[in-house]
Formats: sequence, structure tokens, C-alpha cells
Amino acid sequence: MKIARFFFLNMYGCLLVFGGLIFIFVPFYKIPFPPRMTQTIIAVIFFLISISLFVQWKDRQRIMVVLRNRNKKEFRPKTFKQWMGRPCTRLLVKAVLTDLNKTEQFNELDVLYGWKTSTHKKQ
Repeated sequence: MKIARFFFLNMYGCLLVFGGLIFIFVPFYKIPFPPRMTQTIIAVIFFLISISLFVQWKDRQRIMVVLRNRNKKEFRPKTFKQWMGRPCTRLLVKAVLTDLNKTEQFNELDVLYGWKTSTHKKQ
């Protein structure tokens, strides 16, 4: 369960690691030197971004506990507002709502605070 939760919440980090590996290994041996350097730089950027996402794991666990405790008795949409903006934290919100058996509430949160409405807020 914990391993599955780790990979679910770090899905984008894992995708960046695999993307970096693809950039390094797939056509690496057939390309002349200058494009190979560009390829290596792109792979390093992917790895650095994925590391920064993996480092946030402890913070995500803490946020999940806080959100779970705040919404145990009653569903309070405003507690999720700041976590609905980025794709990584939207996965966190989905995991918390799953733990609380309130997965249907995600659509309500998406309408209220989702990334589609973040540029032109509906009041």
C-alpha cells in the first residue's frame, strides 16, 4: 500500500526519470557528439526536476495527514483550495479524498478550484 501510494503521488517524478533514461539510452550511441551533449543536458534537467519532486515526499505525507484530519468529520472544500492548482498536488488531493471515501467530491473541487478556473475565477 505504501509503495503504491508513493508511486501514485510521485507519478510525475517517475515519468521524468523514465523520460531522462530514454533520452540517454535509446539513440545515444548512434549520434555525433554535439547532439549527444544536448541530449545529456536534457536528461540531466529531467533528473534534477524529478529529484526535486521526490524530495517533497515527507512534506506531502504531512499535508495528507493535515487534510485528512481537517475533513474527517465534514467535507470542507476550502481546505483543499491551495492544493488544486498543480498536477502533483491534485494527485495528493485525490489520495486524501480516497482515504476519506469521498472521491466524488473531487469533481466539485475541480469546478471550484481546478486549474481550468485558476486564470478566470468564477465567483
